[in-house]
Amino acid sequence: MQVAMPLIYMVAAQGGDTTFSSARRFGLQLAIILVYFVPTILAQKYQHPKQPAILLLNIALGWTVVGWVVALIWALKGRSQA
Repeated sequence: MQVAMPLIYMVAAQGGDTTFSSARRFGLQLAIILVYFVPTILAQKYQHPKQPAILLLNIALGWTVVGWVVALIWALKGRSQA
């Protein structure tokens, strides 16, 4: 999350909007958090047997692109083949 906050303010500054409204900022922060936890959400949705481990990986290394991608692939590998 430490990377996301400066990113939010950079996006606001690029738009020339120095008074970035609280609602827009909150919406953008919520969207970033949801994207960050996509691997965990998918593991929950597909009832992956290693949900807690995927959550821990997502929290610990999700801020790195590699950690997030590994967690995403791991979560998707647990899908039931219908």
